[in-house]
Amino acid sequence: MVPEDLAAYLDTNLPDGINVYGYPPDVFAVPAVVIDPVDQVPYTAGGPANVAWGLEIKLVVTRSQPQYGLPFLYALRKQVTDLFQDAPDSTRWAEFGEIGTIQVGDADYLQGTLTTV
Repeated sequence: MVPEDLAAYLDTNLPDGINVYGYPPDVFAVPAVVIDPVDQVPYTAGGPANVAWGLEIKLVVTRSQPQYGLPFLYALRKQVTDLFQDAPDSTRWAEFGEIGTIQVGDADYLQGTLTTV
């Protein structure tokens, strides 16, 4: 699943009100899922090496809006993780880092990595 397909997949399957962006987003509204393509990486799964898309997935909420606070971020993490487990095209998902490890201004960021084969 290439980044554009992943964005469409998330946008279709996440609840209304969750914004899905490429990186860097032209405009930005929270809560958001930001998909940041990184260099293609070799990936081997019991067979010949394949070239995979390496993606960083950033979940972003803001502390100034209580409805989009850390409990919402935990729930969003579960929703996104569940979607990746059901994703087509042999999607492989590495767990998100700890919530709250990246804070910029009023926003809390949660970052994870996705590789698709």
